[in-house]
Amino acid sequence: MYGQHRSEAFDDGPGLPEMEADVLATGEETPLNHGQGLGLWMVRMVVTQAGGDGSVDFAADGTTVCLRLPTDRSDETSTPGPAA
Repeated sequence: MYGQHRSEAFDDGPGLPEMEADVLATGEETPLNHGQGLGLWMVRMVVTQAGGDGSVDFAADGTTVCLRLPTDRSDETSTPGPAA
C-alpha cells in the first residue's frame, strides 16, 4: 500500500478562473483557453507523471487546490534523475 503526501493551497481572494480549474482537472490547454502562463498545466503534468492527482474545490469563502503524491513507488519502474 502506498503512502501519500497531500498539499493544499487555499485562496480567499477572487478565486481560480474556471478555465484554469479545467486545465488542472483535464490537463488540456489550448490557445483558446490559455491563462497567464503554463503554471497549472505544468504542475498537473509533473504530479500525474509522479503517479499523483489534483483537485480544485470552490466554496463561498475561497478556492482550495489540493495535490496528492505517492510517497513510495519502489515497486514501479522509474526514470532515474540526473547524476549527482
